[in-house]
Amino acid sequence: MSKPKSEFQNDLKGLSQLSHEGIVGVVDLVEAMHQRIYSLGGLLNQGDLNKTNGLTGFIYNTIRKSTELGIKGINLALAQFKPTTPHIVNSHLRHQWVAILNGILGDHLAATDNPLATIMTLTYQGQPVTPQQAAEICQAQPGNPLLLLHGLCMNDQLWRHKLHDHGHELQQSLGFTPIHVRYNSGLAVHQNGQQLAGILNAFFQALPEASKPTQVLCHSMGGLVFRSAMTTASQSTDAMQQNWHKKLGKLVFLGTPHNGAILEKSGQLLEYLISISTYSAPFVKLTGIRSQGIKDLREGRVVESHEFIQLPDYLDAYAIAASSQQQAHPLHQQLVGDGLVSISSALGQHPQAEKRLNLMANHQFIVEDVGHMGLLSDPQVFKHLKQIFTD
Repeated sequence: MSKPKSEFQNDLKGLSQLSHEGIVGVVDLVEAMHQRIYSLGGLLNQGDLNKTNGLTGFIYNTIRKSTELGIKGINLALAQFKPTTPHIVNSHLRHQWVAILNGILGDHLAATDNPLATIMTLTYQGQPVTPQQAAEICQAQPGNPLLLLHGLCMNDQLWRHKLHDHGHELQQSLGFTPIHVRYNSGLAVHQNGQQLAGILNAFFQALPEASKPTQVLCHSMGGLVFRSAMTTASQSTDAMQQNWHKKLGKLVFLGTPHNGAILEKSGQLLEYLISISTYSAPFVKLTGIRSQGIKDLREGRVVESHEFIQLPDYLDAYAIAASSQQQAHPLHQQLVGDGLVSISSALGQHPQAEKRLNLMANHQFIVEDVGHMGLLSDPQVFKHLKQIFTD
């Protein structure tokens, strides 16, 4: 039980730090999230869904009233608390709000060494693993390794959407071994790309040369992060060490905004957050904030400059785009698409040749009546995935 208590205390330390730094509404926001998690969205408690009570409420009130004491004093005080419900905060829902918080202001969390900042890691069955451990797990399995990269404000657990998980289903049907990448989606894409390149270099070095090709599946921002990692590796001065990008099997993008996404207006960001989780409503208070990750997603940027990076010719890449309407008007496909990413952006199409992803025509797919989050669970999408990875 000591580990959950420590995590609970680290969460509160992180909140106290944000409050001290003047991040408006963050304490109220996470208290509301805590209460919704504790009450299962109000099923167990019909009272105020935005306020906790008892010891937990006392802690949040202490944070509000004590910021003038300084971070060290607050952290010292928090170390004395022994929360009675650490298992509530150390839950799947707790990881959801941490992922959302990282997406919105994760660059700030990382820059200030806030304990709420997500550290990039590989995970297997929900547990962090080192690159070497991930390689050992894949070697022990007969099928191909499958790397999965999540999108903005998400984490590795949120690949399961509406009782469907592409990674799990591909494991069941094709024998793949799903290895997830968990990362801070509020960081600049190129920063995540640099970190991922290092992790994947260690992973591929730990795999035997004769191992089966590693397949890759990316949702939304995850595709930009992976493209950034490949660019980092390809531009490395040590080509012999960073050649993992030439050992890949197939790479599939789901709704990746290669030429940008519609995230400028807070209303669109809020709608996206709510589509991730019904527990996301309190984050309306922070939708005016834009992390560098959100800015990069909006622009489709994969490197620090604004240069567009095309895919290398040797890569076997595919893209699946979605339209939120059936038989949608071309204007809807171009401006709305899946609600976040237009059809052309998801397929890497652009009027200017130098800004095209250059995917083969038969490697581009469009599904209808599917939203951005629906790409994670729609049967049409999984049918395409199974066909792509089987051929």
